[in-house]
Amino acid sequence: AFANNGDLKIARLEVERAKARLNQAGLRANPTLDIEQTSGNWVGSKGDNEFSVGVSVPIDIYNQRKRRIDLANAEITLKEAEVSARQRELASQIFLDYAESLASLRELEILENLLEIDMQTVVFVQIRVNEGDTAPLELNLLQTEVERLRSKRELAIGRLNVAITKLKFYAGIQPNEPLKLRENIANAQLPQLPSTLETSISLALKNRPEIRLTELEESLANTGLRLIRSQSRPE
Repeated sequence: AFANNGDLKIARLEVERAKARLNQAGLRANPTLDIEQTSGNWVGSKGDNEFSVGVSVPIDIYNQRKRRIDLANAEITLKEAEVSARQRELASQIFLDYAESLASLRELEILENLLEIDMQTVVFVQIRVNEGDTAPLELNLLQTEVERLRSKRELAIGRLNVAITKLKFYAGIQPNEPLKLRENIANAQLPQLPSTLETSISLALKNRPEIRLTELEESLANTGLRLIRSQSRPE
């Protein structure tokens, strides 16, 4: 998914654009050559001629070049954090769909076993009804239960197919390509949760991507403000 997801590809391109802007921010402004010539020939004053050459060399003052570089570096850090945040969000979504797939698969296995047992029971009860040992009502109730299990089985199959389709979408797998779940619900490797509430809060404040992005956006805004202040002074 990290290699094929379209949103991640776009986010990585934004990182490359930010790095290109860093190269641009470190460049010094090009000098300008001005050439001017005037002539009085058009007004009948042939001796009234002027020719001038001027060179303009822009100079970065008030640390403007350093401010531009700092701003570009801050933008790179922010874009890289956005890539990490998208990866974390994508991994979380894949994990949820994977867990849903395992749960649906387990439910389907249970329903298949129950349905097989009930079908065998229907055959046994049918024989007893034919022999007059059991009332037909009991057979009808059992057949109703079989149909209910079949309906639940179809719903479980639908949920399993939906979850697998989502997994293929997020992983960039073609819909017609096969996808087999390696684990089952019993031996699936699930992430370990923190042992205490305080640890959970501490880890969340440290690792949550939206908090990190907000801090980086604040840093980027402060860096941009310093650049604007340096550029607002007289040149």
